[in-house]
Amino acid sequence: MSMKRFMAIYRFLLISTGPLHIGDDDGELLIEENSGRAVLPGTSFIGVLKAYAKKNEEEQLVSELFGSDRPADQKIASSLQIRDMVSKEQAAIEYRPSVRIDGRFGSADDQGKFEHVFVAAGTRFQGEFYVSAETEKQSEQFHQIACNCIAAINHGFIRFGAYKGIGGGLMKAENFRYSIYDLFKIDDFFLLFSRKDEQEKMSRFEDINLPEAAGKQEYKFSLSVRFDAPMLIRSDTSVEQSLDDTASKHLDAAPIRSSDGKYIIPGSSWRGVLRHQMERILGYYGQTSLLDDIFGNSGDKNPSSGKIYVSDALITSDRSADYYGIHIDKLTGGVMKGALRQERTVWGRALFQLNLAEERQEKAEKAAGAILLGLRDIAEGSVNLGSHSSGGFGYLRGESLTVRSPEGAVSVDFRRQSVENKALVDRWLARLQGGKANEAV
Repeated sequence: MSMKRFMAIYRFLLISTGPLHIGDDDGELLIEENSGRAVLPGTSFIGVLKAYAKKNEEEQLVSELFGSDRPADQKIASSLQIRDMVSKEQAAIEYRPSVRIDGRFGSADDQGKFEHVFVAAGTRFQGEFYVSAETEKQSEQFHQIACNCIAAINHGFIRFGAYKGIGGGLMKAENFRYSIYDLFKIDDFFLLFSRKDEQEKMSRFEDINLPEAAGKQEYKFSLSVRFDAPMLIRSDTSVEQSLDDTASKHLDAAPIRSSDGKYIIPGSSWRGVLRHQMERILGYYGQTSLLDDIFGNSGDKNPSSGKIYVSDALITSDRSADYYGIHIDKLTGGVMKGALRQERTVWGRALFQLNLAEERQEKAEKAAGAILLGLRDIAEGSVNLGSHSSGGFGYLRGESLTVRSPEGAVSVDFRRQSVENKALVDRWLARLQGGKANEAV
């Protein structure tokens, strides 16, 4: 086979913006034994990009860039090569307690407690990959696909590793640059393979302006809220004690924090609340089958990963407050002597972000309508997050909600009770109700 004429080199810094779990066959994190640095295999990186490109780019071009698994006589070799990426520093590890929700009651299952382990947000990987092309036109087409994929990473539509649906695998790419060589030109050929002229090689790299649009049939929801009540989403109190002052020694419960000490609402927590509320909404409209399409199904018969992806919500403008209470003896129903309870709560603001990736337009519009109603209920304080709902904890007040979609943008101001592009909202709700879209416009 003849050598391809053009060779492009892409370099970038990949930073995890959420928890990251890339594991081996036993589910253990991929960590270098001696250095403690996290590993992002090149095969994983390319596999995720290829899966995204297959949904959003021309099929033949995707096969030419990433290779194909066709019958032996029709196989196409990959035009893209990449090495494994290793984090620039020793990886910080996070352990997050989780509970299984009892579907009958919408409450935590006492027997369903477990723990997730992640590489913490902020972990940095230096990335580099090579793309070869036979013609200048093909090189430009491959370049556009590469840019679209990196943009999709930054928009949250491409995620890495496990637990993507609950906020895992969010990354952002910075300093995305490339250089290109025409190997039919003798100077380019020798420069590319030279080990001496590194400074000249570096000078050839150009910054890339990434496209804004990240996909054809994707929806991005952003809900801004303030706390109307104290919130407690429990963490291991030893984390709080290690990060805070001596007053934390006697805590019975504390809010969850990220490894850098910031209070968060884990994606798994608010996704679970949204799912439970949307189950009610879809039941009301007779669209219960849509729930598994949106959130996925872990059953044995037809497991699916779902179509929505959330992220951890960072709590900003935060302040903590300790609450004191008593323990009740479950046997006698009376107060347990000497059992004063001290729990730490947090107040502040948060931004919930959710991506919906559904290729079928009718189902996408139904799902968008249901998600809109579910987020509205959270924003209006109809449901709470975290512990002690009976004590008034965990209620939020919405400030704004924005939606970016293939059909246009929607903006809701809860304080002014105003909606921009109400016609599009009516269209989604008409789909959800089972009517034709144009009846609501």
